[in-house]
Amino acid sequence: MSTGGVLQGPRSLIRRNDMSRFAATAVILAAAVMNILAFYLYGKDKRLSKRRRARRIPERTLLGVSIFGGGVGAFFGMRIFRHKTKHLSFRIIVPLTAIAWGFVLLFSVYVLLRPGKPAQPEVPAGYEAGEREESFESFESKAGMESSRNDGSDEAEPAGSQAEPAESEAESGPEPLSYDPDILANPAGTVIPEEALDMENVPSYFRIDEIHEGDEVFERINGKSYRANDDIALAELRYLKMLHYNYDGEVQVGEMIVNRAIAADVIDIFYNLFLNRYEIYSMYLVDEFWTGDGVETDDASIEADNTSCFNYRRATDAENLSRHAFGMAIDLNPYENPFIYVHPDGSFSCDHEGSYAYIENRSPDMPHVITHEDLAYQLFAAHGFAWGGDWSSPIDYQHFVK
Repeated sequence: MSTGGVLQGPRSLIRRNDMSRFAATAVILAAAVMNILAFYLYGKDKRLSKRRRARRIPERTLLGVSIFGGGVGAFFGMRIFRHKTKHLSFRIIVPLTAIAWGFVLLFSVYVLLRPGKPAQPEVPAGYEAGEREESFESFESKAGMESSRNDGSDEAEPAGSQAEPAESEAESGPEPLSYDPDILANPAGTVIPEEALDMENVPSYFRIDEIHEGDEVFERINGKSYRANDDIALAELRYLKMLHYNYDGEVQVGEMIVNRAIAADVIDIFYNLFLNRYEIYSMYLVDEFWTGDGVETDDASIEADNTSCFNYRRATDAENLSRHAFGMAIDLNPYENPFIYVHPDGSFSCDHEGSYAYIENRSPDMPHVITHEDLAYQLFAAHGFAWGGDWSSPIDYQHFVK
């Protein structure tokens, strides 16, 4: 099961690589001009062919406009005007160029319209798709974790002596920061003022790290969400540290453990959610809610509206392992997107009393409710994830899985 979050529709187009968009636009415009020109020239040459002693358009010109961008226009010009259809060179070259330029145009349109592709090569630095491996920076986090979110406020300074106000002010100095300037050194739940972020280098706040026996992350999960087993090795898991907007619209530090096979996809998805100010209540490891049992811990995490992924446990009401046990499923804002039981009489129920309001009222206008129009759904779907909201029984609105 998962803890659901209120859906917030796209507030702006997903940021794309500007150079790619410029190149795609240039290709489309240039091809449009060349195709119109090719179509016109084939029609004109057909008309000239019916006149005696008319100065015809050279064949190399007709083939040239086809090769250099006008293949589609030339192809239709040949067919519509029935021109050059008996010339072997035209019958071979023009269809081939039409096909080639057709693919170029389709790809250019795809570059302009595809969702969730920021200028991101540095996000999963060193990631190789064939191996599904990443290169990682070493992660050094503070021991322990705050279970409540930092409200970002500074402690009030003691009032100075009335007899010596000037001296008291001078000695007080600047107020201490409520967060570590090394943004990802802060524990999950820490609120970071937006003005403290380098908005020109947002990808640096989305990081993937390996987990090794004995390190800080391992010590937090060992014997809880992770136990030595024959199903998933520690080497197959990755620790993600990233930023998100909480329900108060503040920037908050989040964390998640996922399978290395989806680590780059997940980073890309949450990076785009952040760029679009998509709100996520909280994002802690489930170990912060540990009860001694994986399924009960999942319930506690959901009750806290916590977004999470890895938890070596069985599936809900089943004996087989959940996809969460392999780090291949993410529960997003689960409180507003409940796991729903569908009963034989057509009625519905869920395990969390406060989530009943979200069982039937799945309107996109409801805050943090995930629907097909939701940005989160669109991003996860674009990266090949299935959505539990499309299931017939049970229905799991918080659940995205590969």
